[in-house]
Amino acid sequence: IATATAIDWENQDKVLPVRDQGSCGSCWAFSATASLESAFLIAGKKLKYLSPQQLMDCSRKYGNAGCNGGLESNAFKYVEDKGIIEDKDYSYKAVDGSCVKDGGEFRITSHVDIPWDEQQVRAALLKQPLSVGVDATNWNRYAGGIFPTSGCRANINHGVELVGQDAEGNWRIKNSWGERYGEKGYIRLQSGNTCGIVQEAAYPVV
Repeated sequence: IATATAIDWENQDKVLPVRDQGSCGSCWAFSATASLESAFLIAGKKLKYLSPQQLMDCSRKYGNAGCNGGLESNAFKYVEDKGIIEDKDYSYKAVDGSCVKDGGEFRITSHVDIPWDEQQVRAALLKQPLSVGVDATNWNRYAGGIFPTSGCRANINHGVELVGQDAEGNWRIKNSWGERYGEKGYIRLQSGNTCGIVQEAAYPVV
């Protein structure tokens, strides 16, 4: 039974290539920049990678903690207030640093925190990719295919970009563990709240 409208933003060239966060707990910054990049691309802006390191170093007052974690929504608040620059102007070091350049040219007007509701997440995904929190405890075992609901719980510990869904409602996710991971850097999750995917979803509004 078809339960979803199939969409894949990567196939529409609105998702930049997979990156690798390294051994730093900066997934939240990569999830946020990925969703920001997609939002700007959909809005017709030309850009390369935005800077996760800038979010790590400069958004601490917003409640983020660099390599020790953070929230995409806090990162979006920072970009609403200050803006963000491209990665080439503030490159990724995978370690905590002090804020070298605060703010930048790429700004958003607001962001939306989606309620814990699968249908609202699906509806939002039809408009643009989303930042989502997931339980990635067992994700290192993933080699391809659709990761089952039984493979994880829902204790959120990782941030990623949700880029698509197939006609059966299975989710497609861009991870930040390099292109060797999973399906060329991506993972697909079974339909439903697999790994807690619909519990912490948000997106920026350009």
